[in-house]
Amino acid sequence: MRRSLWASRNRILAIGASLLISGSALAAAAMPAQAAALPVNTVVVANPGPQATNPIATAVVPITATESDETAPLTFSVTSSVSADPFTISQPPAVGDATVDLTGAFTAAYSGEVTVTATAAATLASSGGTDSVTFAWTAADNTITFPSPVAQATKLGTPVAGPTITATDSGGAAALPLTYSSTTLPTGLAINATSGLISGTPTAEGTYPVTVTATDQTGATGTSAFNWVITPNTLVVKATAPKTSYAGIKVSVQPTATDSAAGQNTQLTWSATGLPAGLTINAGTGLISGKPTKPSAATTTVTATDALGTKGSTKIVWHIAAPIIVSNGGTATTTAGHDVAFKLAYTDAVRGDKVTWTAAGLPAGTGFQQSSLMLYGWPAKAGTYHVTFNAKGSLGTSDQKKLTLRVKAAPDKGATGQIHLQLDGKCLQDPGNRKANGTRVAIENCASGAMERWTVASNNTIRVNGRCLNISGTGGASGKQLQLWSCNGGTRETWAQGSDGELVNPAAGLCVTDPGSSKNNGTTPTMGACHARSYEQWALPAQPILTSVGGSCADDPLGKGSNGTRVDMFSCNGTPGQAWNFAPDGTIRISQYPKVCLTVSGSKIELYLCSSGNKSQKWAVVRTAAMTSELRLGGVCVGIKSLTAGNTTPLVTAKCTASDPRDLWHIA
Repeated sequence: MRRSLWASRNRILAIGASLLISGSALAAAAMPAQAAALPVNTVVVANPGPQATNPIATAVVPITATESDETAPLTFSVTSSVSADPFTISQPPAVGDATVDLTGAFTAAYSGEVTVTATAAATLASSGGTDSVTFAWTAADNTITFPSPVAQATKLGTPVAGPTITATDSGGAAALPLTYSSTTLPTGLAINATSGLISGTPTAEGTYPVTVTATDQTGATGTSAFNWVITPNTLVVKATAPKTSYAGIKVSVQPTATDSAAGQNTQLTWSATGLPAGLTINAGTGLISGKPTKPSAATTTVTATDALGTKGSTKIVWHIAAPIIVSNGGTATTTAGHDVAFKLAYTDAVRGDKVTWTAAGLPAGTGFQQSSLMLYGWPAKAGTYHVTFNAKGSLGTSDQKKLTLRVKAAPDKGATGQIHLQLDGKCLQDPGNRKANGTRVAIENCASGAMERWTVASNNTIRVNGRCLNISGTGGASGKQLQLWSCNGGTRETWAQGSDGELVNPAAGLCVTDPGSSKNNGTTPTMGACHARSYEQWALPAQPILTSVGGSCADDPLGKGSNGTRVDMFSCNGTPGQAWNFAPDGTIRISQYPKVCLTVSGSKIELYLCSSGNKSQKWAVVRTAAMTSELRLGGVCVGIKSLTAGNTTPLVTAKCTASDPRDLWHIA
């Protein structure tokens, strides 16, 4: 506390003295006259004028008092018009004129009048005195102010680093620091209590009326109010599918997304509905991949969802096409033992796709040529067959086509005549034209009549009197006698021409044999091992030799059996120029010219007079399937030039290939 004193001026006080006389003398002395009245000490307190201070400040106001009696001690006191006042005053350390400090230590607002009184004590020189001054004193409230508020707008999910709310406190440094707070900020945002920085990431959209409060050390507060709009963030998804995709071909489509919320593009979750069968979407990357399994049209909705729950979607329109398109199918009809040549035609829309074909459900006697895409051959048994052609591309493509093949039963038609045994020229007969099932056939002297008029039907059955030549019994065929039985298309009644006149049952791999080389009439043939001996060599009726396609037969185009005549292919017509005998010596002869043989001449197939020991006329009949044989001579086979060859196309020698229909024949 500050105090100043005026310098005291010395005074010389004169004090009257009297001689004190003891005893009666004193009593007798004369009394002095009555003392005069003391002067009033004039005290003057200077008025400091109205005061205005901050309530948290400790305000000090100097109060100066003067007195006429400078020897008198001064006492100061203070009162206010407010009952609870904050004022204190310092006392002078000495007498005389003085300046004291009036202190107001405010903690709250104040408004009132202050009265300061200075009182001088009585002295020998004065009777004392007093003076007062009254003045107004106002301690105004602390004021916290903010700059003009600015409305804020932020995208949902976009990180916020500001604004920084800064307030000004009228209390000055003594009132600081300020503390900032708010309970109305958008969800996900917070204010730093010390710096006033608002930060965070908004997690819910909407309009938020925000109030920020600043509080100083006195408890004074100020507020700033403004609106903060959190707008929805946008998530845009884009994806483009190929104009055309193909079943079986890999698909890879990468959707992209743009998220207005910063940092959300790397936190997306992907989903899709309506994807074509065989495709999937990666939930983390959005990549759509896989192989469509079948042709289809589909619309897929691809959706991306960010961590804030914002969604964006797009649509992909798919056209899944069949890469391999087979242009034909349906139904085909033929007769058992008659040719079938069903050719597939297809296109493959995928460049570089190498297609492999297979066929399932083929009837016995037929095959499938992949290089020419053709079902070929001679179905062995009547029935309805469901053939499936399967295409598999090297790039993952596939397709399938179905064919219904209806095979009618073979009629009692074909090459007709006697069946002669080479051993003694006897004929095979239905003894007595019995016709009944189980009738044992017999070897008898040849005689004209129905009992030995055998027909070699198209399905390689051998028939007489409406019955088929059949191996008796069941199970193994070895040693079993031959009989007649109702034709049923079974393997025990199917026969094949051998290279040297054998009559072979393909299922058993055995030949029809004259047991014991008997020459007795009435002998019933049995089944035995094939040895190409005279007791098992039979001359069947002259038969056509059928190509695998086109319903054509090996043909003598001139019908004269002339030397050097090129044998060609021609539509089967039952003429003598298409009837061939398979002789026991391995030659193949024109029936109407039995001395003319099928001959290899370089790459040509020609007719020449038969010559004993001529290797160019010695053929082997090699069976490759139920109804299929190759005609081999040395290392070559009789063949046709192409699968599209037409009438009058000469036959040629060809490399023997058991699966190539160009060198396969049906002998019926």
